[in-house]
Amino acid sequence: MVARRDLPRGPRAASPALIQALASHDLTVRQRAIWALWRYGGPGVLDAKALTRALGDPDPMVRYFANAALERLGS
Repeated sequence: MVARRDLPRGPRAASPALIQALASHDLTVRQRAIWALWRYGGPGVLDAKALTRALGDPDPMVRYFANAALERLGS
């Protein structure tokens, strides 16, 4: 298990790990990752390609926050 103190600090540092988490088989991991990207993301943090792929997620919450994050980017 990774200790919280070992996690990247700030949205830019955490973004690659959150984007990778969108491909998880674990629904809770995907939901938390997309929420964090939506909540803390912006230009330089959000990845339009990853968010567009998340629009195809089977979970409606993941799709909703992917769409909201893309709107934030203006995509």
